[in-house]
Amino acid sequence: MADEAKDVLRGGYALLGAARDLIADHRRALADVHAALAPLRAEAAREQLGSIPLARLKDVTDGRLRLGPLEDAGFASV
Repeated sequence: MADEAKDVLRGGYALLGAARDLIADHRRALADVHAALAPLRAEAAREQLGSIPLARLKDVTDGRLRLGPLEDAGFASV
């Protein structure tokens, strides 16, 4: 009877170890996906912001932003 309990306990610890390994693998996979996605998201954001004309900033700031210096510096888009 004691041997049976030890076997069950040993099996439980093995399952616990496997579950912990699975969680660690999942975390590593998520980190890898996030690392691969970050430059793609940054590039997509740059492209989208580049398509927004600078004058649109004036609209969203209710005209409080002085665009002249930005335009004089050569900026045409957000």
